[in-house]
Amino acid sequence: MEASWRTNTVIERPSVDTIADGIAVRTPVPEALNDMRGVVDDVVLVSEASIHRAMRMLFSTSGIVGEPAGVAGIAGLIEHDSLRRGRVATIVCGSNLTDEQMKQWLVA
Repeated sequence: MEASWRTNTVIERPSVDTIADGIAVRTPVPEALNDMRGVVDDVVLVSEASIHRAMRMLFSTSGIVGEPAGVAGIAGLIEHDSLRRGRVATIVCGSNLTDEQMKQWLVA
């Protein structure tokens, strides 16, 4: 989605490889790209390590189990200092983890 948004062209990927499968976009919907124009200032990418860190931090500080896609905003704040200016809000959602994923991703 990020590459499609930047180039203003639908870029299809043969596959996506991320634990954040809820926001993994292999084939962007053209209407979604059109909806982003005029309302989205920027799109940032985050690493798997930042997603893991955000999940562990949210869990250890507040007891909230966020799924990988649901903590992407926190991962962005961890990874991109420029986003931490003024008031910042991000949506957190989730709990869609298996017991094995919780053991693997929430325990440092």
